Amino acid sequence: ITGSTRTFDRETRRNLPKVLEQIVKGICDAAGASYSFQFSLGYASVINDPELTQFSRQLIQTAFSKDAVLEIEPVMPGEDFSAFQEEADCPGFFVELGARNEATGCTMPHHNSRYLMDEGALKYGVEYLYQLVLRRLGGDA
Repeated sequence: ITGSTRTFDRETRRNLPKVLEQIVKGICDAAGASYSFQFSLGYASVINDPELTQFSRQLIQTAFSKDAVLEIEPVMPGEDFSAFQEEADCPGFFVELGARNEATGCTMPHHNSRYLMDEGALKYGVEYLYQLVLRRLGGDA
């Protein structure tokens, strides 16, 4: 049996291999079977720093509008951004640039073979990054 695991919490991630092996062992012991257990930790969860996230939220609302911020519930995709956070050992946050546009037929999600990005959204991404760097360095737009 193979699979993948995702967690929202560092402690759960740390404990998961032990818990899963205990479950596998219990099932195999009950069935009189043997097993070989291997567990590879993939990327950790992206943990958005609350202060940086709030800073970004306010920046987007000021630069664009309050409607430009869409809060999403935690999701569990595989995302390597967490590796950058771990390597740099610093707080971070993840922002997604909305590039869906029904008027131009850009309606499929990314990682879909029919995905098309509304390239008109790129100017907003560039402006956001410009404002972010400028304000984090203490400048004023």
